[in-house]
Amino acid sequence: MFSQITDEPLLGQVSPVHIMGSFLTPKSSKLLMSSPEADVVVSIDFGTTFSGCAYATRLNPSQVFSPFLWPDTDGQYPKTKSELYYSRDAKGELVYKSWGATALVDFTQAASASSGELIREFKLHLAPSSHYEEPPTPLPAGLTIDTVIIDYLREISRFYIEQLRETFGSQFSMQDVQWCLTVPAIWDDGAKQLMQSYAEAAGMVQTWNSDGSTSEGSPYPLIIVLEPEAAAVCSLTHFNQLKFDKGDKFMTADLGGGTVDIVVHEKVWQSTNDETNLEMREVTKSSGGLCGATYVDRQFLRHLQERIPCLRSFAEEHPKEMIQILKWWDSIKIHFNGTLSQWWSTPTNLAEAWRLHNGRTGRPDPAHGYGHVEFTKEDLISIFEPVVKDVIQLIDDALQPFATGEVKTIMAVGGFSGNPYLKKRLRETFIPRHVKEIVVPPNPGAAIFEGAVMLGIAHKDLITSRVSRKTYGQAISRKWKRDDPEELQFMDDDGILKCNDVFQTFVRNGEEVLSGDSITKVLTPLHHHATTMTFSIYSSEATEKPKYTTDPGMVLESQFEVDISSGLHLDKDRMTAVTMYFGRTSIQVTAKGLNFEASGGADKAIPVAVKPVRPSMSSCNARPLKSPMTDDLEETMSRMRIMSLPRAFESF
Repeated sequence: MFSQITDEPLLGQVSPVHIMGSFLTPKSSKLLMSSPEADVVVSIDFGTTFSGCAYATRLNPSQVFSPFLWPDTDGQYPKTKSELYYSRDAKGELVYKSWGATALVDFTQAASASSGELIREFKLHLAPSSHYEEPPTPLPAGLTIDTVIIDYLREISRFYIEQLRETFGSQFSMQDVQWCLTVPAIWDDGAKQLMQSYAEAAGMVQTWNSDGSTSEGSPYPLIIVLEPEAAAVCSLTHFNQLKFDKGDKFMTADLGGGTVDIVVHEKVWQSTNDETNLEMREVTKSSGGLCGATYVDRQFLRHLQERIPCLRSFAEEHPKEMIQILKWWDSIKIHFNGTLSQWWSTPTNLAEAWRLHNGRTGRPDPAHGYGHVEFTKEDLISIFEPVVKDVIQLIDDALQPFATGEVKTIMAVGGFSGNPYLKKRLRETFIPRHVKEIVVPPNPGAAIFEGAVMLGIAHKDLITSRVSRKTYGQAISRKWKRDDPEELQFMDDDGILKCNDVFQTFVRNGEEVLSGDSITKVLTPLHHHATTMTFSIYSSEATEKPKYTTDPGMVLESQFEVDISSGLHLDKDRMTAVTMYFGRTSIQVTAKGLNFEASGGADKAIPVAVKPVRPSMSSCNARPLKSPMTDDLEETMSRMRIMSLPRAFESF
């Protein structure tokens, strides 16, 4: 039941609710609110190109484990591919077949490329759309972003439970686990809410069935963890080289396959007896963009297209050969340091297609023939530099608010941070002019999922405050003012002229908010016999205070549905206190009846359900790469959904 919120106690609109670091949805909220702690905490670092998991027990919380061999991998890298393969049934419809590294195996072993679809980089669909100069690769007909993410989370979580049974016994199940799921800090709350709903649909989190029974998922609320925060906690607790005093500021730059996520923290406190017991605060609002290692792969394809003009048609006819080409490139990309040239043996059928194409078009033969292609160090640098420059610019922008040397250290994590050329460029750019040191942990790709476990197992929020990335508030109605827009004018039931959709600010863009700070509003139903109220939160990235929810740039950020089905005898006089938290990893909402009891009793909170809002058009300070040449090849590769195959560069 919707209603207009006024500046007097009036009805509200509610949608996503987050309790103890997790969002509760209509199916799960009543079930999860009173859940005890789980003995085992498991994190899933769901990345653009690679994903990983780790776990720890409450009996030994300082020991984080991630020892398992992923299917169809050699065990050299702690993650598996964020990929899915769907085969076509007799009717031509896509049916889930495999996930992870196995998906690529099944694709290459299929009778033909038309036998199915290899789905990659689908996480990018949840990023705010203004991160792109062009939208992400469309999914094939019959698949949605909801379907593919749910399928992936279902399979990776089931696999990990099976592995944990080897450690904890055959009786171990989803119901013994506290799940933590990582998301980029630059995501909108709508995307974070969607991840919560996906985890429930994947069977990770327990929900109510229509017959009153429960599903077999975990009874413990999902914990949403911000990726750069997880990396910061992991680095501070497990990397002995890092020694920070109280008040020291440091930057964490999560450099992955699809995104760059940057945050600056200040150390507040750390126990001398337990290094995992620490506190830090966010100094400036997190930033980042889409310029990870995946975009280096796209630059490689553009470079290769310039040298081999028939590559587009070859890719359409031989998608499996393109997989092998990208595998070769991956092996070069990982170790490139800016000093060595490389020779590539052209596949026989591509060499022949290239020769025939040049013959038809009158192009001269290449200097080294058709069987080999030389990539000079200058060629390779030209492939890397556009992306490296974007990364450097994002870091430089994040350092601008600080005096030289005020930020002591940059901690670079994520798979892309391990690239020697990128590390070299970062150090020569920022040391010593901006920071004293740049540190890359020995296994930067594992920092996110290890840190997520530490945050999930902690009994408090280790991040004491965060800086709001937007201005948040609600829509209210008030008495009409002369300068209000006429289209927002309305007459209420008492004949009073009022203005609709007036923006009431809760938190301002750039404001530091303590993780425990809250704002409480008292809501009453607008309509008789209402059983729910829906409360909407709007946001804006404008620096000036918005006046109306209809202003340019204003976005519907979150919606929360409050269950007011008890106390019906009070009808429109029911008063509900809705409490909102803006200083946590995502917007969290709780509710309590003031003059009526929840169905579970006077001490029970009223269930608040998430109504996920699709990612908005909010802005980002990244500058995605734009092809300087024809996009025909990129379009072809996008249709094939094999744009790149990075082995150790991931996005988190």
